[in-house]
Amino acid sequence: RSSDLWFKNGQEMLNGQGMQLLLNPIQPSNSGEYFCKVTNSAGTTLSNRAIIQVVHAPSLSGSGSQLDFVKISDRHLGRSVTMRCTASVASSVLWFKCEVMLQNPPSSEYTLSPVQPKDYGTYACKSIDGIRVMPQPFSVDVVPPLPPEPAISPPEQIKFGKCRGKVALLVGNQRYQAAELTRLRQPHNDVASLAGKLTSLGFQCVTLIDASKNEMEQSFTFFQRLLVRGVYALFYFAGHGFEENGENYLVPVDAHEGFSLHECVKAQSVLKMMQDRDTTLNFLILDMCRKPRDESTEVGGEPRMRESLQNNANTIISYACNPQYEAYESKRLAEDNGIFMTYFLQHVGEIKRIEEILMDVNTAINSARPETIPEEKWQKPSYVSSLARPVSLHDEVMPDDGTFEPDSEFSSSMHYWTLAHTIPEPIDVEGDFLKDQVKVLLTFNAEFSNVLLIHVNVSYPSSVKDLGMSLTAYGPGQKYIVTDVKNQASSYGSRAVSGSQSLNRPLFLFKMEKLQRVRGVVTFALCLSYNASGVQRQIGMIEKTIEPPLIAKLYKYFKG
Repeated sequence: RSSDLWFKNGQEMLNGQGMQLLLNPIQPSNSGEYFCKVTNSAGTTLSNRAIIQVVHAPSLSGSGSQLDFVKISDRHLGRSVTMRCTASVASSVLWFKCEVMLQNPPSSEYTLSPVQPKDYGTYACKSIDGIRVMPQPFSVDVVPPLPPEPAISPPEQIKFGKCRGKVALLVGNQRYQAAELTRLRQPHNDVASLAGKLTSLGFQCVTLIDASKNEMEQSFTFFQRLLVRGVYALFYFAGHGFEENGENYLVPVDAHEGFSLHECVKAQSVLKMMQDRDTTLNFLILDMCRKPRDESTEVGGEPRMRESLQNNANTIISYACNPQYEAYESKRLAEDNGIFMTYFLQHVGEIKRIEEILMDVNTAINSARPETIPEEKWQKPSYVSSLARPVSLHDEVMPDDGTFEPDSEFSSSMHYWTLAHTIPEPIDVEGDFLKDQVKVLLTFNAEFSNVLLIHVNVSYPSSVKDLGMSLTAYGPGQKYIVTDVKNQASSYGSRAVSGSQSLNRPLFLFKMEKLQRVRGVVTFALCLSYNASGVQRQIGMIEKTIEPPLIAKLYKYFKG
């Protein structure tokens, strides 16, 4: 037999006996260096040393209570509302609206003054503990005023049904390549806002922006792999579109003027793909125009074949406008979303049948018509439904309750989604700058499933001035476009180094788009410049490589 003793920071632990050491509950005071001393008749030996650092996520302050969800109702319209997020450790706080970082300096408070309808959305704060972004601690949902409802069953008692899972593909085409096509302003925001709302309802969202026809079709292949029997499937498209012979066409960003049919994607093809997967719900939202194109621009005489759709009672299609009319963006620069999405976001979170939500959206848009726009020219949404039972987007996800038999296909679909939404691990960057006490850390985040954000966190002493940074990316036979996101660099406070030395923490933010075109690993090349004690230094081409990020990971498994 042997005796086992545990030590922390060189001191014997009073409760540290046995082959296993249990820390429960884990606390910041548990941070330290641990090792085990084992003694038997043959002698004594020491285990390898383990260093444990315990980091806690920030918590929401306020009257000593923990609030997880705050609703701001109509009584706050026109008033000032302040949201507070205090980290449990010394750190700075960033604020997000619908998963998009707000353009304001880091602060533990964010104020809406006065609260306006455009402020509706989901707000969140994230803490930066040193140079690592901590998980989202809480959300504040600013909701629009709702009309009083009759006193019937409370919303939490309303049950419509259940499903095996909820999956959404959201596509926003905004930056069209053809000079003749209008470059839109709000599809990216529409996708981000809807993704935030659907995620809160339990959806696993795939978000894609500025996709060509081939890339859209590849995304449909991925989407199809996520759909299995019993799943709620939702497809949303924002961008240019048209309707012809009763069929709707989605315009990719690489289409030419005139929207030739063979250059576009048929919405009914997406619906057929969803039906082929035996889903429980197929919900299409087409936030685009339905005005016929100029047929004189059509090239060729290929037959216009209709998709052979199934006669199912599980489909609902929502259109942003009526046939032969156009859908509009808001002309007010302060508005984040298009007209349809602005009002859809206000109602999509309600515990109602989907048809009731769409009726509320239609009513709200009709009521919002400016007096300067004639009734016959104002955008009027519509929908068609074949649903034979009440369905709500709030329906519970119950994959393991015995209703659905376990199968490998369902497990594979969840595996694919997880692969496509796993954030790369942080990377410590080493170089000659270390001798000047300059430290660089790369951290990553996802703006969309095909857009990677690269945060370059740099710490340096006060003797270092005029810090500059550039970043490029390339892969096997490819060079990728990395954009320096302007006006994002700011000081994130300071903390002591070696007792008395100040450590500044600016953040450089870069964006790598079109990940659907990435094949293979990605190598980042950093160039760093600064002035150290009056000496100008230029350090370039420090390379770090990561596996294909986000949705790019999937192409080694299948191709569209």
